[in-house]
Amino acid sequence: KPIEEFIDLEYNTIITPKEGFMKLCDLGKVSIDEDISEYLGFKVRNPNYPDIIITPAMLMSHSGTVVDSGTFNSSIINNSSLTIKQVLEDPSSMSMGKPGESYAYSNFSVAIIGAICELVTNRPFNDLAKEYFFDPLGINVSYLANELNNTDLVADLYGGGGLTASVALKAAAHPTIGQTHHLMQGNLFASAKDYLKFGAMIAAGGVTEDGEQLLSTESVDEMLKVRIDDGFGIGSGFGCEKNEFALPGRTVYSHTGEAYGMFSVYAFDPDTGDGIVVL
Repeated sequence: KPIEEFIDLEYNTIITPKEGFMKLCDLGKVSIDEDISEYLGFKVRNPNYPDIIITPAMLMSHSGTVVDSGTFNSSIINNSSLTIKQVLEDPSSMSMGKPGESYAYSNFSVAIIGAICELVTNRPFNDLAKEYFFDPLGINVSYLANELNNTDLVADLYGGGGLTASVALKAAAHPTIGQTHHLMQGNLFASAKDYLKFGAMIAAGGVTEDGEQLLSTESVDEMLKVRIDDGFGIGSGFGCEKNEFALPGRTVYSHTGEAYGMFSVYAFDPDTGDGIVVL
């Protein structure tokens, strides 16, 4: 089949709980500067800095000191019944860094953002993403492969412990609202063509090709704002890294992913509207 017809499993895409959270900011339901404890229903602190709150902005820029512990990875791989609270209670789920000042890339941080989106709306995140982004953009994208329009186009990956299309199609949403660490840390299915449509919307300041404002320009600006340096001269925003090195004389926003035998990258220049997606 033509390569553009295949749908690959994407990892840490631009269509993540971060965009969903910013949409809820536009709706006045959440704030990037709130204590995440207020949303999760239990106190969350780095034990090394018990007086510093951890905010959604910190989690989305990977500066909240929440890391991918062995407990977190086990909860994903084994689809265990461990709750987000139980994973966070593992001391190894927090780094020694200071919240807001220490960069540590974390899938678990993104999972927590997805959980917050579910808890404040009492709805599965995949449903929120479909309503807020996928349907308005007219794209065939889902965190659950079996909800795609044509499941025959789901591709087997080249590695990743036997993550075949048949395995992916058996995956189901976690039955408990707010436990998205079993789904939201990178399980997005999208074709490069559909993926690009979402990126174009972000690059255009949250506006679709038809002129519909899906995210406010203020929220898009917040996502692109550099919150912390990743240690390699790249500025970390909310799922978008500001990169001044990839193209001489130009600043692009990009993100890379690698998991399950797949490699990916997206990048766009908001000044020109140029962009690229590679799966």
